[in-house]
Amino acid sequence: MKQNQNDNDIDRILIENIGKLPYKDPPEGMAETILRSLAPKKMKWWRRFYIWVKTPKTFSVSPFALAPALVVVMVFLTFTASFYFKENIPESFKQIGEYQRNVPVSLIFKHQKAASVAVIGTFNHWNPKGYEMEYNDALGAWMLKFKLPTGRHDYVFLVDSRTSLPDPLSEFTRDDGFGNLNSVLFVKNNYGQKI
Repeated sequence: MKQNQNDNDIDRILIENIGKLPYKDPPEGMAETILRSLAPKKMKWWRRFYIWVKTPKTFSVSPFALAPALVVVMVFLTFTASFYFKENIPESFKQIGEYQRNVPVSLIFKHQKAASVAVIGTFNHWNPKGYEMEYNDALGAWMLKFKLPTGRHDYVFLVDSRTSLPDPLSEFTRDDGFGNLNSVLFVKNNYGQKI
């Protein structure tokens, strides 16, 4: 108890004496010298990132500031689209240096028992829609006239929407990789024919 009172007396005397000291301005540049002598505290990168994410931010965007970014995005999309379409063109369309145009082609298929026949191939992505053949009584055969670009085309006849048969009149066939044969049609610049 006595020790606490002695401590309180010492504190009171010190405060009184400090209050009696004359006031002097600190030397010029003292604050800068002290701040320079303090080593900066280095914060870890994750802590800086956390503070940056946590701090609210305000963004202001002008339409004119977005114009260059929009141009860059448009150029990128155009380049990507042209590359994509160039890579996904069927082989029959990739005739480098050869002028391509649609050439009239006629296909004939004799099958007396068929109720319907369509032509499917690389030129229509194996989809019969729009390539249905008509039966010609005079010829006693199924017939289709259409146009194809120059190049090589694989095809078969789709009979009654379920059976695919190669063209018996075609001189060239090719294995489709599944154990079946596709007929091959070569279309030249001046006319369509099987070679």
